[in-house]
Amino acid sequence: MMIADGLKHCAMFTRATHLLLNPPFGLMTAPADCKWAGGRITEAAIFVVAALEQAKPGTELLAILPDVLRSGSFSQRWRNRVSELAEVHLIEPYGIFDDHADVDVFLLRLTRRNGDKSKQKQMWPILRKGRKTMVADYFDVHVGRVVPHRDPKKGPQHPYIHPRCVPSWVVMREFPEKRRHEGLVYEPPFVVIRRTSRPGHLYRATGTVITGERPVAVENHLIICQPKDGKVRICKELMQQLKTKQVNEYLNARIRCRHLTVGSVQTIPFSPL
Repeated sequence: MMIADGLKHCAMFTRATHLLLNPPFGLMTAPADCKWAGGRITEAAIFVVAALEQAKPGTELLAILPDVLRSGSFSQRWRNRVSELAEVHLIEPYGIFDDHADVDVFLLRLTRRNGDKSKQKQMWPILRKGRKTMVADYFDVHVGRVVPHRDPKKGPQHPYIHPRCVPSWVVMREFPEKRRHEGLVYEPPFVVIRRTSRPGHLYRATGTVITGERPVAVENHLIICQPKDGKVRICKELMQQLKTKQVNEYLNARIRCRHLTVGSVQTIPFSPL
């Protein structure tokens, strides 16, 4: 038995036929020569790519990984790199790691490719939407632009919304708070969805319809769905559909991180009446 730092002794992966990984989930700074990531990233992502880069063709890898790598928007480049290096055979959400580590994880099974660049690479499988249309077909989806403890209170004064002042499942016409903001604001009507969301919540996508005559400044803990037709009617329809069991089940399969992403909201199945 050998006890060592897998990132410093990754050459040992070349001798393996099978790799069983439960890498650390903490954050680290991506190496300077890393082409698929920059800044802070989970150690698990670095570990899996390092193992695949060293492994010989045909090596099978089975790993327990944080769900953010499966479903997070910022992990797309990692998923692309894994798809270049290996064939993906299994992506299975598992749930909470254990009673002591409150982190959602998934199981990943791969086989190292043979490196033949002439063959078409099958990219990371995506969850297919169950209906013909989805939110992105009818709405432009954004994250609110106000970062409350960073952005200066300068510029025009606007109605201001954040998760603590927005009631759930209503049409909001009056705004108790105002804020000066010189950045992007949003013309009503639109739907806001709270970004904080996790499996087990009664509603994974809690919505509110925002109406009114003035542009609204929106905090970055809210996701905005602006209707392409500019109508309140379709906003109300979206809010009602977000409250359904079908949407909960879809998001529980699509993303088990503690925050919804623009990508996960865009792909929510949605069919206007």
